[in-house]
Amino acid sequence: MSERSERTDITSERSERPNNSHERTGERSERTDRNGETVRYLSLQWITELSREVAESEQLATLAADHSIGLTQVVTDGPEGTITYHLEVRDGDARFGAGPAARED
Repeated sequence: MSERSERTDITSERSERPNNSHERTGERSERTDRNGETVRYLSLQWITELSREVAESEQLATLAADHSIGLTQVVTDGPEGTITYHLEVRDGDARFGAGPAARED
């Protein structure tokens, strides 16, 4: 399966889950928080909501048992200026949050 096909499958799976609605608009995601409020892309609230989703993901926890990666993304000219966030998956734990990854692979 190609990377693009896998990405489509993940998007489809997420859109079927309750309280996790998001629609793709180009490369940006519209997210809603637990109260159904729209969360602005790349805002601190967006990072917080995505952090919660990553922490609650059984699929990511399962992958983290056998795989590890740490990456940092820096976005300039975002809605709130330059923003840095990270994803770390290792030792059975998946984390997403503001700032750089503690350990990058």
